[in-house]
Amino acid sequence: MAIITKLHQQRCRELERQKREGETQAEESVVIRSAGIIPNANEHTTLLVALEQDLDRLSTRKKVEEKIALKRDELLPKYVPKVMAYLESGALHSNPLLVWCAIWAIDADDLEVALPLCDAAIEQQQNAPAHFKRDLPTYFTEAISDWAERQYKAGQSASPYIDEVCQRVTSNTWPVAQVIARGKPFRIAGMIAEQHGELPEALAFYRQAQEENERAGVKTRLDKLAAKLGENAKPEGNAEPADSDAADAAE
Repeated sequence: MAIITKLHQQRCRELERQKREGETQAEESVVIRSAGIIPNANEHTTLLVALEQDLDRLSTRKKVEEKIALKRDELLPKYVPKVMAYLESGALHSNPLLVWCAIWAIDADDLEVALPLCDAAIEQQQNAPAHFKRDLPTYFTEAISDWAERQYKAGQSASPYIDEVCQRVTSNTWPVAQVIARGKPFRIAGMIAEQHGELPEALAFYRQAQEENERAGVKTRLDKLAAKLGENAKPEGNAEPADSDAADAAE
């Protein structure tokens, strides 16, 4: 009986050890995600070194066209597969590669690549590059709005990307706190819709731009389009800003 008892005690201790090891492994997995521990640290370090070298290369390009060509033709093809592998792995840690690829894809007019990377960077609460004065939701919103305005001036489509940015701002999926930045995508989305003859949609975008930022610079467009469609310029109950004329000075 003593032998059986001893064996039982040894077995219980072994089961307890296995249980502790299993809990430790589970805890380590959580810590890796919450504390930002990098599973493939050596590879990640190598990529960061390469990234710094490529950022230095970009800084030596004097012309904007040269910078864009380098991003489009070399850097994005080089790094986007690495970023996609990171996202597919489920890892979660500080990843400047993800952020820079999102920025470069906007610069290269590749919004099909840029938008999902922007979403991922914001969802993971990645940090903007150190020298940026804006957080990522604000930067991405304004950068894509600026891209859409260039498309508008060139008579080209910015859909569906500017519309999707509007949806993200409205839903706070992209938590943009800056009033000027919040109004921007709706203003340009309205201009594009109006350019393509989508007048009710344009009116809705202008109204939203005005609601987000009463100095968005859409008051004249809003009034004219509302009159053309036989509607009130603003939804019932919304007060007219005292400096609405000044808001339109930049139009």
